[in-house]
Amino acid sequence: MEYNKTTDFIKRTKKIIEQYESFKNKLWDNFFDVTLLLNCFIWLVIFPKEKEIRDISTIWDINKEDRWIDPKKIETDEKKSIKNVVRHLRNSLSHCRFEVRGKGTVSSILFQDCDARSKKLNFKLELSIEEIKTFVEKFSEYMIEQKN
Repeated sequence: MEYNKTTDFIKRTKKIIEQYESFKNKLWDNFFDVTLLLNCFIWLVIFPKEKEIRDISTIWDINKEDRWIDPKKIETDEKKSIKNVVRHLRNSLSHCRFEVRGKGTVSSILFQDCDARSKKLNFKLELSIEEIKTFVEKFSEYMIEQKN
């Protein structure tokens, strides 16, 4: 099988989170799990999207039980597809159009994107940290599956 740097990167990123979760309580007094999760999330959205956009589905099955994000939470006039959500998340992160929410600890992140020409807001999605964890896990699995 041919080496695929995208798949390798995704697998390694997923493993970083798994390893951290398995030993964080044993080694440190201060935990940076949200910081690590967000760093991994950023790269999982940016790197595969830029390299493998053609492999991200345009279909969003809103009836699927294991969907990554509740489609009702996505505010957009566009089709609610995995491809569009990933594109908007990538834009939100790359152009610093996100807001970290929580008092004392991070509880959620509000992602926003706007049309490049009109600057009109065209995407809004708030995800809890648990929802981001789920997204990272499911998106990683999805991208690895697409490459195999």
